Formats: sequence, C-alpha cells, structure tokens
Amino acid sequence: MKVKIFSFAFFLLFVYGCSKESNPTKSENTFTYELAFQFNTFEKPNSMVMDNENQFIYISSGYLNSPDDSPKIQKFNFTGELLATVVDFLNYSNGLFSGYSPLDITLDDEQNICVLARPYKKSQNDEYWEPYNGFCILVYNSNGNFQKEFDYSEIDFFYTPSITFKNNWFFVTNSFTLYKISKTSEQLTEIPLPKSSDGSMPENFISDLAVNGDENIWFVGQASEDGFTVGSYISKVDSKCSQIFKFYSIRTTGNFGANLSQPSIELNKNGNIYLTTFYCQSLEIYNSSGILLRDYDFNKEINKNTLPIDLGIDKAENIYVLDGRNDLVYVLKKA
Repeated sequence: MKVKIFSFAFFLLFVYGCSKESNPTKSENTFTYELAFQFNTFEKPNSMVMDNENQFIYISSGYLNSPDDSPKIQKFNFTGELLATVVDFLNYSNGLFSGYSPLDITLDDEQNICVLARPYKKSQNDEYWEPYNGFCILVYNSNGNFQKEFDYSEIDFFYTPSITFKNNWFFVTNSFTLYKISKTSEQLTEIPLPKSSDGSMPENFISDLAVNGDENIWFVGQASEDGFTVGSYISKVDSKCSQIFKFYSIRTTGNFGANLSQPSIELNKNGNIYLTTFYCQSLEIYNSSGILLRDYDFNKEINKNTLPIDLGIDKAENIYVLDGRNDLVYVLKKA
C-alpha cells in the first residue's frame, strides 16, 4: 500500500458509491487484539512486506520529490530492531534510470525484495527530479544486492499503484488497470477489470490487491456514500477478472475534508481478510464470506492520531500495522 495521491479523492467520492444494504454481516468479536509493542521507522514510510520464513520486515520510505528526500528500503526483525538499510535509492539503487521513488514492495518465491517504483530523471537544469509516466520493478536479494530490473517506464501509470507476487507472476494495479507480468519472460498482459453498469470504465477504484493460492485475486478500494460516510469495497475475482464475490464496509468519519478510506489488504492462511483504512483509522478483519470478525479503532484503542497505510501478518497471526503519520509500526497480538 502505498503512495497515496490526494488530488484524486473528490473525483472518487462522486464517481463511486455503494448502498447500506451491501454492508457485511456483523458478528460479535470472535477474538480480540491488544497492542504488544511499537517501533519507529524511517521518515515517510509508505509500504511494508513481511518475510515470515526468515522473520524480516522490509519497509520502504521516502519519495523522490526534492533533493531533501531520501527514498530507502529498510530491514527490521520481528522485534522492531533496525538491521540495515538494504537499498538507498539515491546512492546505490542500480537500474537503468537516474533515480527511483518506491511505490510498493512485495516478495517473490525466493524471498527477494521486489520494488514497484517510479523511475525519474534529472531536469535539464539539474534542480529537480522529473518522473517518467510508467513504472519499473526492481528486484534485490535480502541483503539489498541488485538482481534485475523490469522496465515499463512508457506505460501510463498513476494514482494508487500496488504490487503482489504469486506463482512466478507479478500482479500490478494502478487503480483502474491490472497488469500480470511473467517474472521469467517479462511479458506484460493487461487484464480487463469488471466494468461499471454502463460499461464505460472499471467498476471501482483499486487501492490494493492480494492473490490467494488458487490465483483468485482480492481487490480492495474506496467506496463512498456521501460527504460523511466512507469505506471499502472488497471484491474477489478469478484469474480472468470475472467477479466471484463482493461486499462493502461503510464507516462514518464525521469529517467532510478527510473522507478517504484508501484501504490495504492482506489474507491469512485461513482465508480471513485483513484491511487497514486510511482516514477511517481502523483495522477490520473479515472471514472469506464477508462477515466482520474484528473492528479495531486505532484512535480509541491506541489513542494516537494514526494513519494506517499498510499491514502484514506473521505465522502466529500477530498483525503489524504501518502508521504513515507517526512513522511507527504497531504490533497487535491476539489476546
């Protein structure tokens, strides 16, 4: 999850809507979570991924917008100890371009770090960085040694880009488009997304995605109803993007100027769905049928003005939530 583009927000509020009848069935909390500990990240974190086999957490930070920015990938252990800065995009990022801004990160089957990045070049007067329209995928090993670059810098690519990896394929989305990319051949295929009722454009704005073992794809994105309610839609599709299942979550923000959800998604081994929502400042857990199992309000339970932007789950089902406002990771343990 990810770089968030705020200028697009009000367009979304008027284009995408949902009804209260689509809200998920609520159940009593089947389990509870409590804050075990928290740890600091580098300034401006935007994405995280967890290596459960080796117990590492990788967090991307910074944006390449000015000479003062310093985009990095940092490596932590599960207790929050900073082990290394494995990639420094200003000093030793490698690749074909002058600079990169990390947008999202994932791991491949060999636990290599795969970075979805915006490539940049220096302007003619060398005063600022100028972005390309498209994206690159940069692959590093766990120590930050450069392995390979996938160059798609000429493809138009905007808004909330996200990446995940499954069975030798990268799945990349930029809100309205899904790309499936072979790690072996580098062939890129654009997969049509489900359309709106008039067939004019994709049905929903996508902010994140996850792929299960059957290569069914779970999309999550923003859903809005009016100026004071905002939430998420969760959609399950097959490998051809034919819709299988869909449900909504609607919340009241009480703040017209901050009615964004911008959710991120993770799946656990049992098929449960974990969401963090942006200005709703919540963690929501559903079963695979869309029944709400747990609703965790960070402002009430941690008492911080949080901005949850990404999350990960370890083998013990402890939840790690990245807070983009306070530059923290919260570790929530099942009580």
